[in-house]
Amino acid sequence: MHFEFSEDQRLFQETVREMLANECPHEALAAAWDTETGSVAGLWEKLAELGVLGLSTPDAHGGLGLGFVDLVLLLEECGRVACPEPVAETVAVAAPLLAEAGGKAADEWLPRIVSGEARVAVGLEGNAFVANAASADVLLLQRADELHAVP
Repeated sequence: MHFEFSEDQRLFQETVREMLANECPHEALAAAWDTETGSVAGLWEKLAELGVLGLSTPDAHGGLGLGFVDLVLLLEECGRVACPEPVAETVAVAAPLLAEAGGKAADEWLPRIVSGEARVAVGLEGNAFVANAASADVLLLQRADELHAVP
């Protein structure tokens, strides 16, 4: 078998790389350390505009409906610049969990996450701390086999 990323996947990777190079240079990243949230101003919105935040969200909720293979190159680019935004937590964990759970929480939060209007923090059982909880609009918390979306 031959495994290779598609031309579309590589094009998306290049687009994300260019945007991150422009919006998240070393100086902006260093300055983010001095902010209350640790974020680069406007970066979350730029990620939403490119479709990054909706990559794994089903199209029924405004996302791109792509899979985890499509996510690989995106996460590589975020890691390359040490992106301070919770992209992995949002796109690889929260959006798929909300989509799988469905219901009111998915209908309410997935479109807002895709548009960059809402930030989500994920707290899985067994972890004492929830990264990015202070800047989140919704906490996605696991308790036993249940998932709770807590505004």
